[in-house]
Amino acid sequence: MTPRHLTDDELSGLVLQVDEAPEADRHLRQCPACARRRDALSSMLDALTSAADLEMDACFPAQRLADQRALLLRRLTDDGLAGRVLAFPAPAPDRRVFRPRPAMRWIAAAAAAGMAIGLVVGRLNHHPSVANATTARVSLGQVLPDAGLTPARLVLSDDEFMGEIELAVDRPWHGLEPIHELTPP
Repeated sequence: MTPRHLTDDELSGLVLQVDEAPEADRHLRQCPACARRRDALSSMLDALTSAADLEMDACFPAQRLADQRALLLRRLTDDGLAGRVLAFPAPAPDRRVFRPRPAMRWIAAAAAAGMAIGLVVGRLNHHPSVANATTARVSLGQVLPDAGLTPARLVLSDDEFMGEIELAVDRPWHGLEPIHELTPP
């Protein structure tokens, strides 16, 4: 007789006939305690199987099974009818995560650098200075000397600028009043 008893896993493997272990069979012949445990496990599994069979018979009576079998046979023998496609749940589509490539990074960096350079150069070129304003006044005065028109000033003081903003806020339709007068009601 071996000094150790069989474990529950070894016993269940023997009862379910999963494992072929000649040493365990030899031990069962020599150890009455393990043989009793095996018999109890075997009888418990047999009781579970018979209870499941009784419950299955209660859920699916013989008449229902016969009707199902007749329906299946009728569907199999109907060769002329088109089959039905059953929709089964499909796995989610493969959505790959966007992984930027090194070339894409260089293109993005070049675009960002070009935009930054363009903004800086545009900002430097479009800031009218006082010298540019006087040059513009002189050139307009030379082009239209007798028209009686005064050229607009390009540089406004802060007070004049804020006054124009207040005028635009107070009368937002100020520029559209001549058009409004021309349109019929």
